Amino acid sequence: MQRKQDLIILWNKVKDIMESPLVSWEIRYDDVFNTYSKSSVALQWCDPDTSYKEDVEAFVEALETAVSNITNKGLERYEELQKILVGVEMPDFNDLPDQIQLQLAQFLKS
Repeated sequence: MQRKQDLIILWNKVKDIMESPLVSWEIRYDDVFNTYSKSSVALQWCDPDTSYKEDVEAFVEALETAVSNITNKGLERYEELQKILVGVEMPDFNDLPDQIQLQLAQFLKS
């Protein structure tokens, strides 16, 4: 369960870095990989080792896939929960904010 929390924490930090306006790819590269190196997350990805931009994008894609796997499993569990709680009005999983989806996926998976 700690790995999932660490993955979500890393994803949120990397997402903030990627959404920073007017930041060069070199700075993003430094920030993303410094953040990753300080985390306890072990992630495998194909590093193109061609440019800052392509290196960061490859890492972010692998991180996104890892987070998506957690979310998709959470969606499956959420749908199972909806079937059990017949008559209880629950919002559509995809309408929930991203952070809530990740937290709910993490909770339902544990």
